[in-house]
Amino acid sequence: LKQVGNLALYFLKQLYDKSFLRANKFTREVVHLEDGGTASIDFADDSHLPEEAPIVIFLHTITGSGKEVGHYMRTATSRGWRSCVFNRRGHAGVSLTSPRFNVVGDPEDTRVMVDRVRARHPASSYIAMVGISAGCGLL
Repeated sequence: LKQVGNLALYFLKQLYDKSFLRANKFTREVVHLEDGGTASIDFADDSHLPEEAPIVIFLHTITGSGKEVGHYMRTATSRGWRSCVFNRRGHAGVSLTSPRFNVVGDPEDTRVMVDRVRARHPASSYIAMVGISAGCGLL
């Protein structure tokens, strides 16, 4: 019975974290890839952080997007880290625009998006990546 109660509390927490009550403030950058594909990067609202703040990049779950990892991004920002999530091709409302697709993501797409993050924040002191569930395969 205790396990069912814990699961119910976790479920309610997840609903709250992903609901309109906890709206995430993202800036989206659409990334047009060399083969005609399209991906995107959702950047957390972190304009209050210093230029040299470290960056953490989240790689979402198999069906995820910035919405599902928003609570991680909010926590990272509150602790002084810039954060973003790489949305793979066909995720987060971005249509597939080329026949190239991989369920857990494409390493070449990830390299392109890392270059975009570095160009956006050249003074950053450190860049880390966190894979969540299927995002671990891409990492």
